Amino acid sequence: MGMYLARELQKYFRKSGNKYLFHNGMTLNEVAWEMQAVVQCGSIDPGILSKAINGHRLLSDWQVDAFCQALDLTEAQRYDLTYAILQDRGDNAGLDIQLAMPPPAVTFIVRNMAQLREAAEQGELQRALDMLYNLYQWKCELEDVDAPAPVMRILALMNMEPRTAYQCHCTKSVVN
Repeated sequence: MGMYLARELQKYFRKSGNKYLFHNGMTLNEVAWEMQAVVQCGSIDPGILSKAINGHRLLSDWQVDAFCQALDLTEAQRYDLTYAILQDRGDNAGLDIQLAMPPPAVTFIVRNMAQLREAAEQGELQRALDMLYNLYQWKCELEDVDAPAPVMRILALMNMEPRTAYQCHCTKSVVN
């Protein structure tokens, strides 16, 4: 589920017996409590962080922010965590996301993937598919390549015919 994130998180702790000791001297419980202290919404318990460290769970955007604040990480380190989560989300969706992009582009993609997931969870499948298509169209235009094949594969797996506006290639037109 979250192997890229788990590998990235390993940079910030070492295991000593049954305890995780983070580079700032905090234990897993202390980091979780510090994360809870810096957020205004949601809850973070040590189990959430433990599952992320072991690759069984991803962290949300606000949990990454809290983790970075708790450990006083740099913007570059936050980017690395965000990129790892993006890779895991893509991998979990069966997509090959190997992007070499600046942090703003990755942030854009991560936020869109979160909105896409939310739409799917709310049963708004067509909205989720539209968002996925638009995300791949943007990626294709950016990289100057054709065919968002994963989108077409997903539609085929769902036994749906793509709408006529969705062709198998990316256009060169500017999207308003």
